[in-house]
Amino acid sequence: MKISVTILFLVLSIQLLAQLEQPQRFENIQKYTDAEFTPISLEKEGIALFRGTDQYKDRMRSWQVILLDTTLKLKVDTLFTIEKEYSIIGYEYTSGILSLLFQSGEFIKDKVTFCEIDLKNLNINIYSIKTELDLKLSFFSRLKQSILFGGYINNEPAIVLYDLAKGKAQMVPGFLQRNTEFLDMRINLNETFNVVMVEKMAGDNKKIIFRTYDVNGKLLLEDIIETEGSYTILNAISSTLYRDDLLLIGTWGNRSSDRALGFYTTLVNPFEEQKTQRIQFGSLAHYLDYLKPRRADKIKTKTKEAILSGKLYEYTNNTLPYKIVEHNDGFIVLAETYATNSSNNNFYNNPIYNQPWNGPNYYYNPYFPRYGTSRPYQPLTYGQNVAQEPVELKTYSSSLLFVNTKGIIENDYSAKLEDLKISAVRQVSDITYYNDSAIVVYRKKHDILFHKVDLQSSESKKGEAKIKLNDDFDDLRSDDDKDAGIKSWYNNVFYTWGYHSIRNINLKGDKTREVFYINKIVVH
Repeated sequence: MKISVTILFLVLSIQLLAQLEQPQRFENIQKYTDAEFTPISLEKEGIALFRGTDQYKDRMRSWQVILLDTTLKLKVDTLFTIEKEYSIIGYEYTSGILSLLFQSGEFIKDKVTFCEIDLKNLNINIYSIKTELDLKLSFFSRLKQSILFGGYINNEPAIVLYDLAKGKAQMVPGFLQRNTEFLDMRINLNETFNVVMVEKMAGDNKKIIFRTYDVNGKLLLEDIIETEGSYTILNAISSTLYRDDLLLIGTWGNRSSDRALGFYTTLVNPFEEQKTQRIQFGSLAHYLDYLKPRRADKIKTKTKEAILSGKLYEYTNNTLPYKIVEHNDGFIVLAETYATNSSNNNFYNNPIYNQPWNGPNYYYNPYFPRYGTSRPYQPLTYGQNVAQEPVELKTYSSSLLFVNTKGIIENDYSAKLEDLKISAVRQVSDITYYNDSAIVVYRKKHDILFHKVDLQSSESKKGEAKIKLNDDFDDLRSDDDKDAGIKSWYNNVFYTWGYHSIRNINLKGDKTREVFYINKIVVH
């Protein structure tokens, strides 16, 4: 059944009760002086936890790595050492390997250390990476035996490919272009990688530059996509070739504004000229569901009237696309909407948005929810010579955009995120696609909320559950939800984590424990 038919049931289907299980829970005693753990999905190889410790010796600092299996049973608890001036700035999981990136200094020519953990034999290899390039890091990924570093040299986009075996760095050709912004870099399933840039010149129509390179940095494909000169492209993410076609999606706005007016989409096709397909927020069926119905209806009506008269209704928002899920009938895109109290309101150019780990696009953020007391490394964005002020953000909603095989948004779904306050832009909901169903999950303090849409039977289910504790006699005293998160793990399995203060009257001695926890979540 075509997705255009099944999506209609997001509105019309009977809301049935979905089932959620929490079969296992992991706890680790957390002392007041301990740094926070960063959890990383290893898919069906389990979960990794890492953090810095307060153990120092001979200018070296110890870092702790814990490996759990898919039942959250402890497999490994080990330490490795890195020079103490280094901070963690990125991580990535690839099959059988956990990669951790450390840096001391502003540029990669300063001190960069790469740690490789073999998840099968548990060998830990540490590489000292040396280059002579003044690259301010914005993106990091591993591609086979090489490391990709993306960022800016003198405000011009650049990519460095570092061969771990040979210990050599090379510049990927075709970059160092003035008036160009680096929007996205990500690895495809066929061991190639995509790069998305956009021109920032005034006046004429600006161009989105999409490229695909092989593992050696050789250009395989280039597509130049024109945009209308009166609008600006704010961000972009690309799909990763689960399907044969490549989707680009992001948000767009007026040249005079830093807030988005809506989403744009396009399919990559270097053999034909194509433009982006733009849709305003007020034209989407459910994007505005987080607002009061009267307010949402007014925006939709004003948007429709403006379109009919050939004009633009300027309802704007701060919205980021995070994740593209590819399936046989198209794509599902996860996006989230935020509000900021910053006086300059420059959301997309604030350094809290511009992260040094594959953008903010959900996979590799080592400060999600935050990393201990380390200062998150914030590179300056294009054309920026001073750091922006910190902002406090409030989440509004999580949206699913259903995109067909022609790259057109056909329908959408929205879940209100209960005004969660956060100090940096980070993904707070997640989605998976399993057995022809889209499953979105998010948290509301101590509750897990979820919604499941079967794209074949058109059945819609939703539900919620409390985060399960280990013992019936456990009494939750506090839940530090600002340091909590929830992520897709594998198949229909998710995991959630945070910090609990728990009291159990049946325990002897100290009846209260402070713990870091992970709960396994299965949605049926």
